Amino acid sequence: LFADKVRASIQDGRTRLFALPLDGLQAGQAPVAVLIPLERLGMPRGVVSIEIVRHPVGHLMVRGVQFSSHMTSVVLVVLAFFVLALLSYWGRQRRIAERQAIRLADYDSLTGLPNRRKFRRDIDAALQQARWEDRNFNLISLDGDSFKQVNDFYGHEAGDRLLIVAARRLNATIGKLGQVYRLSGDEFMAICWADGHPTPAEMVAQFLEIMPMPITTDHARFTATMCVGSALCPADGRTIEELTKCADLALYDAKAKGAGQYVEFTQALQTAQDDRYLLQ
Repeated sequence: LFADKVRASIQDGRTRLFALPLDGLQAGQAPVAVLIPLERLGMPRGVVSIEIVRHPVGHLMVRGVQFSSHMTSVVLVVLAFFVLALLSYWGRQRRIAERQAIRLADYDSLTGLPNRRKFRRDIDAALQQARWEDRNFNLISLDGDSFKQVNDFYGHEAGDRLLIVAARRLNATIGKLGQVYRLSGDEFMAICWADGHPTPAEMVAQFLEIMPMPITTDHARFTATMCVGSALCPADGRTIEELTKCADLALYDAKAKGAGQYVEFTQALQTAQDDRYLLQ
């Protein structure tokens, strides 16, 4: 075939382009032959034969596109996972920050007890629950007998230690019946349900028994006591203001009696206060 093409190209002086039939090659992969006739003075002198090896460019382009697509998919998947991980991390950090903010707003940083802000919400809920379920609870007011003296004599480290120990001992006793709060300084409050056993009075007695146990710091060893006043809902009051007033009156009477005393509110305390105000 090749010789026939060469003779034809010499005879008519035309360039020939044809595929060379080679065994073992797939279609589209056989080399291409180009025959260019040579002339001199109008006489044919021969031909120049050029073989062009054809590569499967289309196949390579398809493979290239496929590879690029796969790589793009992998990159997009990795990027998506990275973005999801980043969003998850930011979300987790935001939730942690929100929990910390809520804790800072509702809890005392020194003792870990709920603060006055949370106390106002919880006593509102307790009043509603007592009204709906016909239950009783005690509002207990507590105040330290020697907090200022401990601060002045042993320093603020000892004062902080006193508050931390007092909170722990309150939780171990009165806290079993409800929730203890630190309102400010050495002023504590507790909401204790009073329709079971042990009773709030029994838990207060336990607390007053263990509170005088020695408290130690790195540089001091001392003791402290607290006075306690209690009011009962709904017998002594049905609002926050009424219960707080009654519990404080009982606490003032306890402090007047001496260190480490416990007084439950009675109407006689209210009458005595009214008489004092009238006398003034």
